[in-house]
Amino acid sequence: AGQGSGLGEEMLNTIAAADALVAVVRAFEDEASGPADSEADYEATALELLLSDLKKVETRLERVKAQAQRIGGPDKKKLEDEARLMERLKAALEAETPLRYLAYSEDEKRLMRSFQFLTMKPLIVVLNAGEDAAPARALAEKWQAANAERRAALPAPERNDAAPGAQFVTLSGQTEMEIAQLAPEDRAEFLASYGI
Repeated sequence: AGQGSGLGEEMLNTIAAADALVAVVRAFEDEASGPADSEADYEATALELLLSDLKKVETRLERVKAQAQRIGGPDKKKLEDEARLMERLKAALEAETPLRYLAYSEDEKRLMRSFQFLTMKPLIVVLNAGEDAAPARALAEKWQAANAERRAALPAPERNDAAPGAQFVTLSGQTEMEIAQLAPEDRAEFLASYGI
């Protein structure tokens, strides 16, 4: 999502089948687009993923509660357990906590598997920097620390320290493209001159 455009329902449905998500965020200024607003672009994308999951949770919660009122026996208990899980997920998402940061029982994992929640997936955020990548690297470090703090703020029994969180990396796409276009002998010389 960039420049005020959202991911869209079709894109959200497409990425739901992915094992992990990669978001590329512009962190350079160019004449056509002007200055980058990397923070706003990242926050908009993260919020869109949260809202997509929240919509799924709210829809499922309504259905489960309605079904639980109509039936009894062991099926009712299963539905009540699922409703409690959906309430927990809803609370986390409303607090803007990605679901990947929560701990789950094996039964809860089984219940959640079919929903393909976007905030359960590992997330890699790539900041596409200009020639001076230092500001983008600082921003990536800031976001990495903020995500670690968000996870650490969860109560220990509810926190999943083993799950991969969001990872933030920086690269210069333009520089990488230029290096790739060099002749092999020039590329080796160029990389050696920078100690790469």
